[in-house]
Amino acid sequence: MPGVPRNREGVEIPPPVNLREETAFSVPGPPKIWGLERAPSDATDAVLLCHPHPQMGGTMHNAVVAAIARELAGRASVAHARFDFRGVGDSEGAYDAARGEVDDASRVLDHLAARAPSARLSIVGYSFGSVIAHRLSQRATLATAVLLCPVPTLFPYEGALQAARRLVCIGDRDDFTGPAEAEALARELDASLHVFPGEDHFFLRTRRQVAAVVGAFLAPCGGREVPP
Repeated sequence: MPGVPRNREGVEIPPPVNLREETAFSVPGPPKIWGLERAPSDATDAVLLCHPHPQMGGTMHNAVVAAIARELAGRASVAHARFDFRGVGDSEGAYDAARGEVDDASRVLDHLAARAPSARLSIVGYSFGSVIAHRLSQRATLATAVLLCPVPTLFPYEGALQAARRLVCIGDRDDFTGPAEAEALARELDASLHVFPGEDHFFLRTRRQVAAVVGAFLAPCGGREVPP
């Protein structure tokens, strides 16, 4: 369809979703990585959001990632950052099959930690992003890790999920991972499991519900709500 932005593989790219609470940031390279953040200096929790597969149209503007960012932005004491992996959007570099992307996420996590120095650090990875979240957990100190729609049929999840609190979320009609596979992965990672009935990999009907579940798990006390 003419006029629809597409990535190098011809997959449609979702339109930007910018929240008024967020500001743009970049992390020096190589490669230079661009993202959006909301980072109050007195935040008690700080969450890194990792988007789906770069070669399948995944960007930080993915609707599920944006819904979670919006949920977190409604919590005054929670900072967050979402970003484009290398080769996506304005971020430099090229897709590196879940290797260099871990370095991207690690550098953005360091940036977020500097912006919210007193906050507990957590990570959410959606689909391909869950692969990155799992791998990054093994080299960072994290309070909470959420793997949303993990894809063990496409990428290995080897080793422990290193976080004090761990959650796996899946739709019972997921296109890549069946409920039994998700349950086995959650058991292997010693994580809680949340199944969304009637939902596939994309959560077209329940993005707000997904965001609320993830947000509540990340910051169970919720902080104080941002005034309207």
